[in-house]
Amino acid sequence: MKLTLLLTTVIAPVLLAAGAPNFGARKASIYPANVQEASVLLENLRTDALQINDDATELRQSAVADSDGWEIQAAVLQNIKDRINDMGYKLNNLDAIQGAALPWQRQALRRAAPEVQSMAGSTVSAIDYIAQNPHYLFSPEYASLQSELSIQSKQLSDLLGKYQDWSKERAKDVQLSQVQRVSKND
Repeated sequence: MKLTLLLTTVIAPVLLAAGAPNFGARKASIYPANVQEASVLLENLRTDALQINDDATELRQSAVADSDGWEIQAAVLQNIKDRINDMGYKLNNLDAIQGAALPWQRQALRRAAPEVQSMAGSTVSAIDYIAQNPHYLFSPEYASLQSELSIQSKQLSDLLGKYQDWSKERAKDVQLSQVQRVSKND
């Protein structure tokens, strides 16, 4: 599968996920628990994206406040990298159960994976920049990397939020139709 190839050959190596548990060995079964698990994983991905957006804001603020604060920048970037690694694990979990997931959950996975990949690339570029230019945090290049990371995390959060909102509305519609059906049978 193209998505599995993306997750295993592109995202995992970029994220430096050595020692990660092997989630690919799981077999999907068609149970509501997998649908619930997929929803929780997608919600957690959104939470991670929101936190990365906050961290990217902190990057921009600390670069402006202290030009010698490369240690702060490096620590925040390490937090972002760790969170993106965690997102990679969640994507692997979603990939493992996607056969039992609802169509909207599979679509969210397909759309989220490239976004996480882009965030991983921006994070690696920012880490490389700090390593090579620790005392030049005001450069347009570094500011661009920070902005990219902020924009990418916001886009992912918004994307996953739209799927969650749609799912909630759909669940309300289903409940309403069930109530109407029961009322007609009485």
